[in-house]
Amino acid sequence: MKYCIAVLLILLSANAHAELHKWVDAAGNVHYSDAAPPADASEQQVRIPKAPAAAPGEAPAEKSIMEREADLKKALKAKEEATQQAELKQKNAAIRKQNCKNSQNSLRALENAPRIASYDAAGNQVIIDDATRQQKIEQARKAVSEFCD
Repeated sequence: MKYCIAVLLILLSANAHAELHKWVDAAGNVHYSDAAPPADASEQQVRIPKAPAAAPGEAPAEKSIMEREADLKKALKAKEEATQQAELKQKNAAIRKQNCKNSQNSLRALENAPRIASYDAAGNQVIIDDATRQQKIEQARKAVSEFCD
């Protein structure tokens, strides 16, 4: 059955190479047909151009297996680098977001707390004065403006 279909398709494809005729009838109308025109019509045979071939001297050179493999490795390396760059951007964005959150919390604590205590090198609790507090508030504002969009 498969062979019958194949033979049928081959026979039907023979018509694909038929000629195209252009003819003008008695009324002056132009007709295109694959059948021969009537005897009283003026006929002109039309040749259908085939697909344009590559320009002479510019034939695409086949790449060897080694060249194709090198191109593939280069493409894979570029893809891997792009993936690494994307991961790095995501990590930096996460770090920046965390820094923004921390600096906002520090600023909020410095602005809202009546007294701020810190610890010195000996481990003793020391309450910071207003000038130091104001300086830390300015540093926290700079951090918020740097890390937060």
